[in-house]
Amino acid sequence: MPSNSQNKLNFVNLSRQNILFRSSWAGMSLRCVLSFYMSNYQIMKTNFTNYLTLILAAATAYSGSAQDFSLRELNFELTEDEGQCQVVASPEAAGDMAIPAEVMYGNTMLRVTAVADDAFSGCADLTSIVIPESVSAIGRKAFYSCISLRDVMLGSSLETIGMQAFDGCPAIINVVCAASCPPKCGTYIFDDAVYQSATLTIPTDSRQAYRAENPWSRFGDVDEDDKPGIRPTLTVLLPAGSVTTQERYGSQITLQLRPDEGWNLHSLTLDGAPVTDQINALGHYTTPPLYQATTLQVIFTDDAAINDPSVSDVNVKAHGNEITVTGYSGTWTAYSADGILLYNGSASSVSIDYSGVVIIKIGDKHFKFRIQ
Repeated sequence: MPSNSQNKLNFVNLSRQNILFRSSWAGMSLRCVLSFYMSNYQIMKTNFTNYLTLILAAATAYSGSAQDFSLRELNFELTEDEGQCQVVASPEAAGDMAIPAEVMYGNTMLRVTAVADDAFSGCADLTSIVIPESVSAIGRKAFYSCISLRDVMLGSSLETIGMQAFDGCPAIINVVCAASCPPKCGTYIFDDAVYQSATLTIPTDSRQAYRAENPWSRFGDVDEDDKPGIRPTLTVLLPAGSVTTQERYGSQITLQLRPDEGWNLHSLTLDGAPVTDQINALGHYTTPPLYQATTLQVIFTDDAAINDPSVSDVNVKAHGNEITVTGYSGTWTAYSADGILLYNGSASSVSIDYSGVVIIKIGDKHFKFRIQ
């Protein structure tokens, strides 16, 4: 993704796919337009906003004492400061992990301000970690012996890192620290070899400050960035191939799916979870904030897959703009010919404010009508 301060326009030909990138910087925010034109559809990506705070609003599962709670693979503990908590021992952490800046505990939103001693020690399958801007302290041996850890993103508010925090992590190749003032560190923070093999990325104009502080001064490869951060990837899988883009941490992407005539949208999944019902009436789908590598799979079907209604026990009729379904009590969907979701529900009769070809999907069967 271009990152200079002037607008750029690049065209890349990729197996009949024309990819248009247009980017511009305005202060610290990035807005992009990315269009993919492919043989059977068009995806338009528009207007995304960076989110630096991940708010996880989910039911909490209690464990241990009344002061402890868990959310996904992370365990938390209330601190003495009101409205704050810290990450404690989370042995199940694996893969790409982003610590949230805030979590919901009961009816209270808590700010995550620290990573406790030994919190991720020995998590052999942890590959990347993102420390949010809310965290000011990382404890001793917090990531000790995370042997698969490659990427480390440290937030801009980080002030202290305890001894041996990343010791025993020989696979680290990228360390990004967004703090303009280098965090104060204990001893043996990283393996000695990491200082030579890894790249340290720091904010622009902070090189002198980092050179004056140990262990930061030991890194041989140092880059500067206006707004350093780990950039997650979004991969869109299609029958004709795939496209992968690199996004800002926490960004949300809006896609518009518009199949060519004769094709319709069958399903949409995000990291294997169905999200077809989240497509709005305009055919737009917006991802959740991206904090790690994410895969979006789009499945299209052509008109040849549409079955004759007479071969099914389900009876579907269209009169005017009203669709009536009998012999079926489950959820069914209606799409326009260009893949826009018009209805998703279980009503036996529904009026659709649309004129043109409509495709009704019931289970694995499709019915095609023209309404007006």
